[in-house]
Amino acid sequence: MLTIVDRPVVQYAVEEAMQAGIEHIVFVTGRNKQAIEDHFDDVPELISSLKRSGKDAQLSELARMLPTAGSVSFTRQQAPLGLGHAVWCAHDLIGDEPFALLLPDMISYGARLHGRPDGSLQ
Repeated sequence: MLTIVDRPVVQYAVEEAMQAGIEHIVFVTGRNKQAIEDHFDDVPELISSLKRSGKDAQLSELARMLPTAGSVSFTRQQAPLGLGHAVWCAHDLIGDEPFALLLPDMISYGARLHGRPDGSLQ
């Protein structure tokens, strides 16, 4: 749940996947990773508090960030047996459908942030 700027890296990965047209996100997690599941869950107390406080912009942002009901699934990898095993742990949820494998533990940014119009690094 490493946070970059204002949200966890995993949130950026999910948003990018959804923008790319991925309709169902399957997380393969392990022991002590409930924070990921909680992050993508509805939080009625927060929603009520934002409504009472009149924080409509934050409420809209929260609604935009949360995946729609049924579009996220979680499964567990009981032992850290590698990436291939993690993919295998999701096979019942994925079936014969094509899938993308996202590893949001690597952060990158475009070279244009350095100011060179040709995209080269400074």
